[in-house]
Amino acid sequence: MTFSTSYLHLEFGSVTIPDDIDISPKQEDIDKSRDIGILTPREQDFYKIPDSDRLFSDPPSSTSGWVAQSKKRPEYKALQEKKKKKYNQLIDDIEFLQLQEQQEGEGDPEHVAMLDDLADLWEADLNGTVFMPEEPFGHKACRKEVVPKSTSQIVRITIAKNGFYVGSIAGQPANVYIPQNVTKGKLNTHSYYFMNLRFNPSGRNLWTAVVVGKKIPSSSMRISTSNNTVTYKIPTPGYLVGAIIGKDGKNINNLCQSVKDWYKFTGEVPDFTILPIEDNHIKVMIHLSKDCNEWGYSEIEYVVDQMHF
Repeated sequence: MTFSTSYLHLEFGSVTIPDDIDISPKQEDIDKSRDIGILTPREQDFYKIPDSDRLFSDPPSSTSGWVAQSKKRPEYKALQEKKKKKYNQLIDDIEFLQLQEQQEGEGDPEHVAMLDDLADLWEADLNGTVFMPEEPFGHKACRKEVVPKSTSQIVRITIAKNGFYVGSIAGQPANVYIPQNVTKGKLNTHSYYFMNLRFNPSGRNLWTAVVVGKKIPSSSMRISTSNNTVTYKIPTPGYLVGAIIGKDGKNINNLCQSVKDWYKFTGEVPDFTILPIEDNHIKVMIHLSKDCNEWGYSEIEYVVDQMHF
């Protein structure tokens, strides 16, 4: 195959090809084309018989001189042609059966290997459901699938009712029940608390709070004050930043507005910048503009209190 044109036309224009560049396909181009299926037969077509095995060979059992003379006779040549035809027919039949196995049987070897791996995983999963009264929950479950009976987590309060609260863990559906007798005071909706939880699969919620930790004062987390900017380092994982900020800053804006309405401030609200840092902490920087002179540490830290346990 040769290319005589010096321009390669593309839909978005033309590319000039220098005359001294050889763009004719090489053997590696042909091999790659077969490999990816542009040319056939593809290398992945495992049903194909190699060309070396297609060569018909019928060596004589004797090396005497008269054998060489007999091979020149028409009868011998006719017999050899008949054998060659039968041999080629046999090769074609084998290829057809192997192709049929690929299409209707097990299929491509890589696909078969993938199915074998899935079968092993499925069998292991089934083995984990074998009924055994002496095992936890009455079956031989894989140990990693057993939910711990207790845990300590950061919980965000999402619902406040008479006598109890409901919270969520790491943005999951609200499935933590918090009875009021373990709260030691009122909990703020949308705020975060560190809790010891007990697994309660038979209840309406999967977890029940048994201990609710007291919030750490935000004043102890203040690390700098300079250029009308107050900075705090608070113990909150980075994955909670999105929930703290809310869509388009809605959550922080609502908190700031609630402070402004409570104290009847007339000026602007501070600007909050939140950055995740190492060791499951985030940095909160609050900048007070010249139109935000009504805010002090107590008002700022009320908002920061809602961002950590």
